[in-house]
Amino acid sequence: MNKAIEWHTRVMYLLVALALVAGLAVMQGNQVAADPFFKAGFVADKTDMSLDDATVTFTNLTTGGKHPYTKAEWDFNADGVFDLTLTGSEANVMKSVTYTYNKGGIYNVILTMTDSTPSSSYVERLNYIRVAGPCGPFWNCPIGGQTLIAPYPGAGRPFLSVAAPCSGITVSEGAELWGIYYLDETTGTWLYYIPGFASSTLAQLEPGKYYYVVVSAACTLTIPQ
Repeated sequence: MNKAIEWHTRVMYLLVALALVAGLAVMQGNQVAADPFFKAGFVADKTDMSLDDATVTFTNLTTGGKHPYTKAEWDFNADGVFDLTLTGSEANVMKSVTYTYNKGGIYNVILTMTDSTPSSSYVERLNYIRVAGPCGPFWNCPIGGQTLIAPYPGAGRPFLSVAAPCSGITVSEGAELWGIYYLDETTGTWLYYIPGFASSTLAQLEPGKYYYVVVSAACTLTIPQ
């Protein structure tokens, strides 16, 4: 091979290699590593209480992620609507917050955190807040799906005298309420309430209508009235 050509080829290989190394260095210098340990978390100062003392303080225990944290979104009753959104400085985002429950029941609590990447971390604590208060009627519900409300009392089912919010219905310890369903005979579509899902289309139970409930285990349902 001609020495001039050989020298030229070697120079080209060297330039390509240098370009690749430089490119990798630039990529590494600009890379934003996602933190797999970004974890939203919180704790309440109390979880069991009476209705006359139902103000709860929540402490934000979020860890990991890329600081500063930029947003905290709280849903204190898992109804799909943020009750409180904190932004601004990380100190403000991470500050302890309070919420007062005005109805007896068992509540899930949700916290969604956003860091400066931005990435999000979500945590939901199931059946976390338990508020004892005026309630009723009760229904001893067997496992699986059963008709919940009848136009008239019977078969151990409760009779509603006024409308009751689905979010206020609670189940006894050891079981979960998986869903309540209602067939809208006008449209032929099913409306549903699933705890913690923002897309639920059923908000309340009304007297004189049939509803269908699904629970994880035999339990007692408490319906606010």
